[in-house]
Amino acid sequence: MLTKKITIAAVAAVAVIGSTAAALAAPAVATGNVNLRNAPGGAKIGVLYAGEQVNVKTCQGSWCYVQRPGPDGWVSRNYLAIKQGNKQIPFNFGFTIGPDGPQVSVGVGNGPFPHPPAPSPKVCFFEHINYGGASFCENAGTSESVIDPAWNDRISSVKLSGGAKVTVCRDIMFGGGCSTWVSSKANVGGSWNDVISSYKVH
Repeated sequence: MLTKKITIAAVAAVAVIGSTAAALAAPAVATGNVNLRNAPGGAKIGVLYAGEQVNVKTCQGSWCYVQRPGPDGWVSRNYLAIKQGNKQIPFNFGFTIGPDGPQVSVGVGNGPFPHPPAPSPKVCFFEHINYGGASFCENAGTSESVIDPAWNDRISSVKLSGGAKVTVCRDIMFGGGCSTWVSSKANVGGSWNDVISSYKVH
């Protein structure tokens, strides 16, 4: 009888592993601002902002590796809500049989885990301050002498990553006065808000 119970518990554990592994290829949303790191508990490489959507690739304990516009990296799972109904994805999985019977702890993954590759230079443009609203991103080497009409005179914040720089201009064809930025602008400021009509990403 004991052997039968153990077998049933083991089968249940395998089922949990299967469903958990599948769930991890899922989108999530940040529930608050949280530091993005190059490894679990490692150096800060950026910030994941509240409401920002990411793709959770794998988890280690209380840390999850996420993909996003800009650098990928590790964040605390306590700041992630997994978009799978109203439930969060289970993170670490373990199965033990002790004197009190089978015990299951949930989660996925045992190291080694990947360190994110060095982020490529990228600039993301946002319609609102603090990186809010609609957005689009461009890699280094991209330039637009005439911005998409849907974005003309609409940009209010700009996020730079991977060592990128951006030159923005008030008019099309890089006219009307330009400025080169080497760091992110949560608010481009009154003189640049909703006036950008062309740009170059370096």
